[in-house]
Amino acid sequence: MKRKRAFDCGPFSLTKRLFLAEVTPTFFPAKDIGVFTMKKFNAVLNGFGQFLLGAAIAALLLGLGIYIGARSTGLPFHRDTQDMSDTMALIRSQHVGIPVSDDELYYGAIGGMVNALREDPYSQFVDPAEARRIDETMAGTFAGIGVQIVLKNDRPQVLGLMDDSPAAKAGVTAGDIITAVNGASTAGKSLQAITAETRGLKGTAVVLTIQSVGIDGTRDVSIVRDTIAIKSVTWKIVSGSNGKRLMRATITNFHGDTGDLFDRAAEEAVNAKVDGFILDLRDNPGGYIKAAGAVSCTWISRQPYVLMERKDGKREVEKCTGNPRLAGMPTAVLINRYSASASEITAGALQDLANARIIGERSFGKGCGQDITTFSDGAQLRLTAFLWFTPKGHSIDKSGITPDEMVIASPDDIAKDKDTQLESAITFLSEGR
Repeated sequence: MKRKRAFDCGPFSLTKRLFLAEVTPTFFPAKDIGVFTMKKFNAVLNGFGQFLLGAAIAALLLGLGIYIGARSTGLPFHRDTQDMSDTMALIRSQHVGIPVSDDELYYGAIGGMVNALREDPYSQFVDPAEARRIDETMAGTFAGIGVQIVLKNDRPQVLGLMDDSPAAKAGVTAGDIITAVNGASTAGKSLQAITAETRGLKGTAVVLTIQSVGIDGTRDVSIVRDTIAIKSVTWKIVSGSNGKRLMRATITNFHGDTGDLFDRAAEEAVNAKVDGFILDLRDNPGGYIKAAGAVSCTWISRQPYVLMERKDGKREVEKCTGNPRLAGMPTAVLINRYSASASEITAGALQDLANARIIGERSFGKGCGQDITTFSDGAQLRLTAFLWFTPKGHSIDKSGITPDEMVIASPDDIAKDKDTQLESAITFLSEGR
């Protein structure tokens, strides 16, 4: 198994929007911290094979118990594994429900152990297919249909579509309700589950059953999947008051492309000699720690941008290197209650070390991270293993980042599409208040 450090502490269930066939925000790998190997056991569950698979899983649990004990508690794993073997045999011989594969039982056994961590909603075991989807999403390029959805009254509704996306070309429009995917009802399913059903190989088709606003009945729309590329950073120069010119950069996720794209935004800001910089991290659930560092270190020189504390109380440091392109640039950072993990790391670093003004709402408070263990078959264990602190030692976990200027958008502002938080940032950078 390969072990990596990830910084985001789990599936961000409060993310307000997802790209269908795109995003399943979870734990995000950052850098290798060591390697060890272990092989998955497989056996056919018939006759003596039932015992073999039960024993194989029991051996896996025993092995993990010894490893975890050696690393954290020092406690041996004493439980009798006969219960596991008996349970597997009974499921195969007597269960009258929908049959499950040997792999599903195997992964379920591991997942059940992780789910026993009751006070930790972020640790997770994911099968190889889900692990691949996460990696593809974080790379920013994948095969999908390019439609943005939200759950409205527990039904997936199209919020928007990417320009020239397969879904747009097929006639899907904003406001459409997706009632089924490939004939299977979406009722009661999560956005992540719908995402998994619509993702696939480029050139293959997926059929959405659509209910459009103002039209009776439903219709089936066949959509051919294509390569979807999503840029995690967008930027433009905006006008402030008093003739000031400001760069506004919005980061939606800290993905694999974030560092390079943000460097281009910073370069354009310097070349244009703007008077200030607005970094918009609202609704950003997190991403790679290296991407958070790349953004933070555009302002910070040769200092830690985040501290990490493990179970033994020891702290590790991630430090900036190189020459910060935006050092000394007047800066405002926008956050809200959906800004989490890497967003909080970045906002906290700029608040502590770059004299940036933080504007908006208190952030989510997701200040923990995972070690990612990748098994030989591609399945992954994502185990919460450390907490984040700002450079000055302020805890992020649960408390979040407190803005220097609290600006909460009212329902009336939202209805009128009035961005009071952005207005406050422009006023601060233009007029110094």
